[in-house]
Amino acid sequence: MTVLKDINGPDWPAGYIEVVMAGTPVRLTSLIDAGNINAPESPTVPGALEYTPRYQQLIFQGVHPGKMGGMTPNTRNVYIVRDHGDRDDYGTIVAVIAPGQTLIISAAPMVENKLSLYRYWVDGDHDNEGVLVTGLIF
Repeated sequence: MTVLKDINGPDWPAGYIEVVMAGTPVRLTSLIDAGNINAPESPTVPGALEYTPRYQQLIFQGVHPGKMGGMTPNTRNVYIVRDHGDRDDYGTIVAVIAPGQTLIISAAPMVENKLSLYRYWVDGDHDNEGVLVTGLIF
């Protein structure tokens, strides 16, 4: 699987983020920055970016890799959560994505690049399902 680490717009596919075990959230940046080197809360280290990448829109698609190739709708809901939250912590759930649904979270009009992939995690109702994630800059 290809993992693009090109943070320059207009699009950045963050890839398919899989929840291996339902109830155990996975950070959206797990493929592109597994060590959280560029996460806003991480101490500055050599090689870290000066600024954390931010986007105007984040696209989430409730699909997973199909057995015959391509993508297929999830069988159960997935959840976009904040700050290590999970599907049972209602105070951290940002969105519930039904099987096959596409959700777009947008920054306010005239506000540039305010959404960070580091802000969100994904959890699910079923093992080995997740979301396909893309960040957009206009």
